[in-house]
Amino acid sequence: MKCILIALDETGDWLASLTARTGRIYTQYVFTPDEVTHCCEVTPSYYLVPVRYQTEHEVETIEGRTFEEVLAEAGGMYVHCLKIDSLPANMKVEEEFDDIDEAVEYWQSNHHEFNFPTQGVTK
Repeated sequence: MKCILIALDETGDWLASLTARTGRIYTQYVFTPDEVTHCCEVTPSYYLVPVRYQTEHEVETIEGRTFEEVLAEAGGMYVHCLKIDSLPANMKVEEEFDDIDEAVEYWQSNHHEFNFPTQGVTK
C-alpha cells in the first residue's frame, strides 16, 4: 500500500508565546492516496493521521509536556485532496507499507526532517 508522509505548517494553530520559541511548527501526517472520503460534499478528502511535530527551533517541552505527549492526544483530520496534491514535492515522501499503522510506526521511529520552504504551506 502506498503511503505518503507530508508536512503542513500549522504555526497559526499554536499560542504565540510558544511559537516565539519554536518558530514555525509543522505537523507531519501520513495518508494513503488511494483512499478518499467525501465529507458531505463532492470534493474528495484524504484522511491524515498525525505522526510527529517538526519545529524550526528545537524545544523540549510545551508547558511541561513533550510534543510526543501532545501528539498522543491529537486526532486525524480530513483535508481536501486538491490541497494535499498541490503541496510541493519537497514536502512529500512516498513509501510502500503493508498498512497505514505500519507507516505511522515507521515514521515515528525513523524521523524524516523536511527542509522548511521559504513560504509556509498551511492547512
